[in-house]
Amino acid sequence: MQNNTITIVPLISNYIPHVVAMHYDFKKNYELHHEAFYYKTDEYVNTTLTNFLTTNITNQNFNCLIAKNETDQVVGYIFGFIHSRAPIYHIQKYGWLSNLYVTLNYRHLGIAKALYNKLEVWFNYKAVSFIEVNHHVNDNYVAEVYQKLGFKNITTTMVKRLN
Repeated sequence: MQNNTITIVPLISNYIPHVVAMHYDFKKNYELHHEAFYYKTDEYVNTTLTNFLTTNITNQNFNCLIAKNETDQVVGYIFGFIHSRAPIYHIQKYGWLSNLYVTLNYRHLGIAKALYNKLEVWFNYKAVSFIEVNHHVNDNYVAEVYQKLGFKNITTTMVKRLN
């Protein structure tokens, strides 16, 4: 890496293949902590993620931000979703942070924080007052990243495979 100039911008269609390619590294790391049943085969993910991003790039309740270096290489990305709960809950509209990823050579430079901060600005603009994220219980590195961003553990998600 020659210089630390990183720009955080919304995803545009030209960069979708870059995010999809980076997702393979994200998936490998994810599967170190999760059973492989969370993600389908690489070929399926390639097509499905490409279609998902292409379809949702204009969705008002979805945001994908990318981090680009000085040579226009995508070195990180983050997804944000806005969801709703049933009216019996105090918090009905909430943000969901998903797939925060920075390539290994660009970690510890503040890129994850910059991606998150820009996503938080978007959530505030959309009148979202709470953001949720989950991570694998044994992934201490990711837990530390989210805690540094201000997240606190308040629930546990449990998963059970059926058949």
